[in-house]
Amino acid sequence: MPLQSSVRRRHKVIVVGGGVAGLTAAHELIERDFEVVLYERRMEFGGKATSRRVTVSDPSGGVIDRLPAEHGFRFFPGWYRHLPDTMGRIPLGGRRDREKEHSVLDHLVPTDRNLLVRYGREPMPVVLYSPKSVAQARALVAFARQLMAMGLPARDVSAFLTRLAEFVRTPEEDRERLYDRTSWWDFIEADQRSEALRALIVATTRTLLAAKAEQASAYTIALLAVRTLFDSPLRSDAVLDGPTSEVWIKPWLLYLEGRGVELKAGYELDSIHFDGKGPRIGSLSFVRSESGVCRRQLREALRSNDRTSAARLLREYFDRSGSNASVRTSEASLQSIHSTAAAELNSFAPVDERHTADADFYVFALPAEQMAYYVSRSATMTSYAPSLRRIVQLSTALDWMAGVQFYFKFPLDIAPGHIVCGDSEWALTAIEQTQFWRDVALPKGVQAILSVDISAWGQKGRFVRKEAFNCTRHEIATEVWEQLKASFNRTNEPEVLRDEMLIKGTVAGSFSLDDDIVDRYDRKKHAFFARGVDQAIQRAAAVAEGAQVLLESAAEHPDAPFVFGDRLEFNAEPLLVNRPGFLQLRPAARTPIENMFLAADYVRTATNLACMEGANEAARHATNAILDTSGSRYPRCKTWSLQDGEALAGMASVLSLVNQWPGAGASLETASGALNTLSALAGRATDHLKQFWKRP
Repeated sequence: MPLQSSVRRRHKVIVVGGGVAGLTAAHELIERDFEVVLYERRMEFGGKATSRRVTVSDPSGGVIDRLPAEHGFRFFPGWYRHLPDTMGRIPLGGRRDREKEHSVLDHLVPTDRNLLVRYGREPMPVVLYSPKSVAQARALVAFARQLMAMGLPARDVSAFLTRLAEFVRTPEEDRERLYDRTSWWDFIEADQRSEALRALIVATTRTLLAAKAEQASAYTIALLAVRTLFDSPLRSDAVLDGPTSEVWIKPWLLYLEGRGVELKAGYELDSIHFDGKGPRIGSLSFVRSESGVCRRQLREALRSNDRTSAARLLREYFDRSGSNASVRTSEASLQSIHSTAAAELNSFAPVDERHTADADFYVFALPAEQMAYYVSRSATMTSYAPSLRRIVQLSTALDWMAGVQFYFKFPLDIAPGHIVCGDSEWALTAIEQTQFWRDVALPKGVQAILSVDISAWGQKGRFVRKEAFNCTRHEIATEVWEQLKASFNRTNEPEVLRDEMLIKGTVAGSFSLDDDIVDRYDRKKHAFFARGVDQAIQRAAAVAEGAQVLLESAAEHPDAPFVFGDRLEFNAEPLLVNRPGFLQLRPAARTPIENMFLAADYVRTATNLACMEGANEAARHATNAILDTSGSRYPRCKTWSLQDGEALAGMASVLSLVNQWPGAGASLETASGALNTLSALAGRATDHLKQFWKRP
């Protein structure tokens, strides 16, 4: 008789999308003995968390190579639990057999405090650390005094905390029903509060979530407020001590490859094929995406006689792909770009190189707007799983948060942490990164990097007088720089920020704007979600099939421009914002299709935010669903909820202190006793309103 094999076949999983969610899914699955293949449409992994080294040129032809750049600065709030757990399992050098006692979690460094800056007013330091003494608690009381000096009455603070107490005391099973359909603005009863509190609500909601207080779900923002003010994690708020990809993503990729994950960069999902035997995926088709995008961008650069951009495109593309192409940063290459560009690009990777792959299970770790594209294209998918159509409607709840970096030839000493421009038109937040970086190589002459996030892309600027999405890249950088200078500089005082501090002495050649802010090259997929048609989308979303009609219209007219003129930009990686009533649209990680699972920050999780923590938690839920479906005996991924917070056991008594404060005439001296009590009851409960000035 033939011998039966004793080798158990490993289940194969294809993960589509190489952001934090996709990397987390690959991590959890490979550690549970699955065969994992991870596909990413770009040439680098990490999604919005990716950092890169870029070349910046100025109009005079000067070029600076290898400048750190990113989508936006990475921030790790102290209430994160899932993501730090994963980071603690990534060896520092990416290898399991080295530095076993250290992990990339060691690259997190605490931030001590924020700085709130406003036009025409003195900066206001905001303490971030957990008070461990009466003196530190008094420092927080001093911050509260400053808030009240701005015109924020104690009765408004009391009313705000009382509303949060009401939220916390509401059973979890009732919270969604009572608060998700209510806006944060209405929940706080902002119309009945002081102008100072209304300004605070507007500014903090924009900077936290790139959302409008009138349009953000009270359920989502209240959860964030409770976590921020009262949850008691083991670590403080932190940032990385180097560029994200260099100190976190690259070691992660090394670890995953070392464990056996197959990483396939530059493959864009083209279509999803069902096996014809029921609600089950049979295979996926991919195309090599990078060369096609680069060709279109290069063609446009050559058409406009932009030799510098053409050289940059070729250089970055071939550097990413590992090619030995001859186009580099030399003057000769810039001069000969027209004659060499086409030949260089045509020598590498055909445009439509197709690839088909199959697996036992499929995890889609794509952003909401990209997943909506594939859902809308597949009648088979929506017939098997009609509930997935909700993703298309969910994808209309998008807004922008993306960044620009400014490079300085002098060190900056402006804030030992995050900076919040409280009344800036574009809702700017920033951080000077090099103060936290260790052993990071910077180009000669670069002494500081100010990384700035822009959250209000639909508001007109203070100086350019146009909305951010309607500006050129240079106009965006110029407006941001002018808003920063207006926030820091005071009349009759030495200027804190000056043009001559920039590496080129001017904005031109001294900045890098996130390369997700693009023009029309991806319009087939992303025009539907562009800011220029945002209002039309909202109207269509109210009609049953309205969103589908718009998508079909865009597909029928792929060459029709969706913008007027060349200056309108859009964000290829927008941010999902939880709008009132949209929680019901968020899918679970397990879908009605037997072997299809979702892992992205729009999936329903306890985190309930479009952030790295939410993406990580969603991937854990997808992994657990696969473990259940496959009958695996491996332990399930651990997940945390708000109810697991150490501070919540005493939160009712903590918040009851609010009700003991005098009403309209409450003083900060009265509140100081409550602050000390909060410090004893919960590790960070005394961070009095501090993180409302920060993004998640």
